[in-house]
Amino acid sequence: MTFDFSRGRHPELLSGAYYRPLDTAVPQQFFATSMLVNPAVTGLLGWEPDAPRNRARLAPQLPPQWGQVRVSRLRVGAASVDAEFTRMAQGLDVALRATGGDPAITLELPLPEGATGVQVTLDGAPAKVERVAGPGASRIRLELTAGGRARRQVSVRWEGGLDVIPEPVTLEPGQESGGIRILDFAPRGDGWDLLVEGTRGRSYEIRLYGATPRSLTGATLERRAGPYNVLRTAFPAGSGRATLRVRLVR
Repeated sequence: MTFDFSRGRHPELLSGAYYRPLDTAVPQQFFATSMLVNPAVTGLLGWEPDAPRNRARLAPQLPPQWGQVRVSRLRVGAASVDAEFTRMAQGLDVALRATGGDPAITLELPLPEGATGVQVTLDGAPAKVERVAGPGASRIRLELTAGGRARRQVSVRWEGGLDVIPEPVTLEPGQESGGIRILDFAPRGDGWDLLVEGTRGRSYEIRLYGATPRSLTGATLERRAGPYNVLRTAFPAGSGRATLRVRLVR
């Protein structure tokens, strides 16, 4: 929005149908500008420091297509924590190091839908973890301390599991939002159910990261693009938006 509308204008209200601010939006809202940093730190990284108790929660929710993420100087009291995340099709590595203190870290890591045979190690040794259920994909939770000169290394490996990545859309100001939307994705029996919404008469590409489905209904598996399988959905002709259910079998 910094470059699409008036320079520096970050309105707090946007239309859900078109890429434009609503007429009731107030320009140059500082709290709206802060919504760039806050979702990145508390949302994508899931960083929640608790300085009086010398502990913090780190629960990242990173897009699966981000192969590597590094973040420095996450503060909790006097301590400063550096974190590095490396994602693979069937695994995730996390490296943590704290300086200036020895905080306790509650690390929560998401698992792709349908993942089985999960194995976790901490500094090369099997780690005691807790499986956390909740909205969206399941997660694992483990407790560790991150102080000292050595890095703490957490490695998670699994079998199967699948992440869905919708086709990215670049909007121009005033353009109607016609991109595909992932409404639901969950393991069901011997596969997964995917519910998507799109514009009638259009087809979309969706990338799958992880397991390769054996068969599909409601879409076609087109090709392999690097680590991703690419499927294509075609919505029926007509006007307006429609939903489409895709069945993926292991």
